Amino acid sequence: MALFQGIFFLVLGGGLTLIAWNSLKTGWLPYGPGRFGRDVAVWRAESPLFYWVLFLGYNVAGIWMAGFALMVLAGTAEPMPLQRS
Repeated sequence: MALFQGIFFLVLGGGLTLIAWNSLKTGWLPYGPGRFGRDVAVWRAESPLFYWVLFLGYNVAGIWMAGFALMVLAGTAEPMPLQRS
């Protein structure tokens, strides 16, 4: 199960970081659920402070997930428990 968890967090962390870095080209970051067919996004031109705070948060979370995944795959970190004990 550690292999699955490591690969899952690596893909999730890498994807989150790629979404954040792609926003530098597009100028917007997806934010929140897209309910009722409406995309929720933060535009860099409309609210720059919120955009950069969200950009930083996406990168920190993505790098943390990828780092944790690499540590789980290397065996230096214990995988997260799948059930309560």
